[in-house]
Amino acid sequence: MKSILITIVSIVTLGALANANERQVRRIERLTAQIQQDVRYTQANQRDLRDAIQHLRQALDLINSQVTPAPPRPVPPRPEPPSPRPVGYTCVPRDNDGRAPYAIAIRDSNFDVQKSRHIYGSMTDCNQAIDRMRYIDGVKILCGSRDYDGRAPYSVFRMDGVADVRFTGLGFSTVQECENTLNDRVRFRRGSYVTCSSRDADGRAPWSIFAINFTQAQVERKSETFNTYNDCRSQLH
Repeated sequence: MKSILITIVSIVTLGALANANERQVRRIERLTAQIQQDVRYTQANQRDLRDAIQHLRQALDLINSQVTPAPPRPVPPRPEPPSPRPVGYTCVPRDNDGRAPYAIAIRDSNFDVQKSRHIYGSMTDCNQAIDRMRYIDGVKILCGSRDYDGRAPYSVFRMDGVADVRFTGLGFSTVQECENTLNDRVRFRRGSYVTCSSRDADGRAPWSIFAINFTQAQVERKSETFNTYNDCRSQLH
């Protein structure tokens, strides 16, 4: 019994000293010395052994109080939620005849309708365009037909009610290419982002890198050109 306790004391002491400061080291050493003294009595009785075990428990409690909990695992950032549907926007027949094309419009509280210049070949396409509007740096941004005819090429527009400002110089062959500009938002410098667009704003090669400021509707084309849209976009990441 004595030899077992002495062995345990030695192990406990090493573990405690590894995680203790100077003041705690002195306290652990005193407890250890007391335990060893209790155990090494030539005529150790049950009371002596109980005292040794009590001191051993105190040493264990001291060690346990020094255990540093593992740091919490980092929580991965949540994906940015999609922008809410802009309040007030709806789709109506452009010519008030119940048929295509359909225009993005605003219906006010008096049921008066103001139409934008953005038209689409179907009600579904028009509603999807509204759903894909994005709020970027505090302004509403829309991907729409560059020439307001519902066909390619497509460009980026800043919306203010039904009025819009086209980002001159941008042209995409598909709506998806245009929306990559809104979804990726690769930051270039404060207030500006970079994207790839047709160099000549016609939705065709060659392609160039452009810096965009959404709040000011400003576009700056860089000098390098690429043969394909994907070749250009690969340089942004």
